[in-house]
Amino acid sequence: MSANDEKLREIRLLVLRLLEDEGDAQSTARLEQILSSDRDAEEYYFELLQVNLALRHVRKLGHVEAELPTRGAIDLDLWRALAHEEKVAPEVEVERPCEDSIQQIHTSALRVKPTTREVSKLAVLTAMISVAAVLLAVIWINIRPYPREFVAMLVDSVDAKWSSADGSMESGSLLYNQSGPLRLEKGIAKIEFDYGAVVVLEAPAEIELKTGESMSLNYGRLYSQVPLHATGFTVDTPSSKIVDLGTEFGVKVDVDGTSDIHMIKGKASLIPGGKGKKRKGINVAAGQAKSVDAMGTVSDVSLKNEAFVRDIESKAGFVWRGQSLDLADIVGGGNGFGSGKKNAGISVRTGVFHEKVMPPESLAKSGYDYKYKEVSTVDFIDGVFIPTDTETMQVSSHGHTFDITSKVAPGNFGAAIANYDASTGSIEPILGGLKYAKKDSLIMMRRNKGITFDLEKIRSRVPGLRITRFSSVAGVSESDLSVEKISANFYVLVDGEKKVVSKHISGGSGPAKFEVELTDENRFLTLITSYESFGMSNSSMFAEPRLILEQATE
Repeated sequence: MSANDEKLREIRLLVLRLLEDEGDAQSTARLEQILSSDRDAEEYYFELLQVNLALRHVRKLGHVEAELPTRGAIDLDLWRALAHEEKVAPEVEVERPCEDSIQQIHTSALRVKPTTREVSKLAVLTAMISVAAVLLAVIWINIRPYPREFVAMLVDSVDAKWSSADGSMESGSLLYNQSGPLRLEKGIAKIEFDYGAVVVLEAPAEIELKTGESMSLNYGRLYSQVPLHATGFTVDTPSSKIVDLGTEFGVKVDVDGTSDIHMIKGKASLIPGGKGKKRKGINVAAGQAKSVDAMGTVSDVSLKNEAFVRDIESKAGFVWRGQSLDLADIVGGGNGFGSGKKNAGISVRTGVFHEKVMPPESLAKSGYDYKYKEVSTVDFIDGVFIPTDTETMQVSSHGHTFDITSKVAPGNFGAAIANYDASTGSIEPILGGLKYAKKDSLIMMRRNKGITFDLEKIRSRVPGLRITRFSSVAGVSESDLSVEKISANFYVLVDGEKKVVSKHISGGSGPAKFEVELTDENRFLTLITSYESFGMSNSSMFAEPRLILEQATE
């Protein structure tokens, strides 16, 4: 067997495991490794999926039910006994005919005259009718309408209004094919198909359901998340067909028939051209976006990560477009998606939320209390504290502790941690030469402060999503007039355990970049800044502090 044959065999085995829900992370990783390095292997993989999809359609349309022969039809014991008898039976002598007999038989055979047989016209006609019947049967299987059946379910919706008589459709409603177009006039709807694909639809939109693994989008927007076992899910548009290869993608169809596909994860096959005008498919990989006009012409467009609603949770009032969660917005009393107030924040001396804490003089100064202050007035924030090197610090309401071994200069300039507005504050935030604006996300810490976020509470408000990573840039603003005097340390803790530390940061040293992986078991995320030496404004901050979210998979 050649090396190429061996590779194709391996692909077949991996695909079979995944389609039968027997694949694991290792199998998935191996398949992705093969496909990423071999174009021919990728084409073969697509062909396998197409064959699998076709077989499922034939089974669905023809209602084929294969039955194994019964024991009466094939008696294994009988066949074993016959085989044994064949081995042990005595030899039987067969008398060999004489040469004259053989010659006589041979001569007789040569004298046989060919006979002419007339073919009945009725037989010819019958054969022609039989062939025609077979062809018609094949054509019928391919063009017959799908039988009416349950193919999907409406699992959730937000402010949805449909074009039906009363405009409503309850969550849990079964959706059938052959019911004509479904028009969503207002709101957002989440639909789960029979084979496992999940589609989020945004109004105004019109769809048609075909099977448990295929649909049409006549106009509007949808986002599709397809698990591996549902690979092959198909979306038809007026100008293209999109065949999923285990992906997440968004589709937008304009009223003129132009369709765009934005590939967020995995791959899909894009087949340009409307019904009856299909052309050769092209593979679209993660990070790519394509547009197909009404004539079937394909062009590249910019990927729009947040252009589609990816998930909803009506009970929590949650609509997610793929954006990360902004911790600065939470400090400002928000939900992490833009509802917080700028220059609002929390006093590290009392744990109380204030709608205006910048400039720092807006809070009265008092003696320093290094005890951990639980925060009860702001969702998702567990508590705040002033770090010290003189004693073990409590860093969560569950009793997690941490020791700072570096020197901490006494004092606490600015009494609050704030969601900083770069356009109104006294400090011009510049990190790594980048000047931050009002729209940017900034947690202003100043000198010697710590804050702990409750990841479990955050998860409860973003159901169906996983928190996978914390990302931020931390430093001292380069606009600080005393940048050379400042030596600040930045810490990131998870459940009291130090994950990242960056020491001796000043305005002249440049910022530190933090990327911290998080698991579903992690509960508390703590950010700390402490100063070994300080200057005038001591403008330490965490810029773009974000929790990266991903949709949970089965």
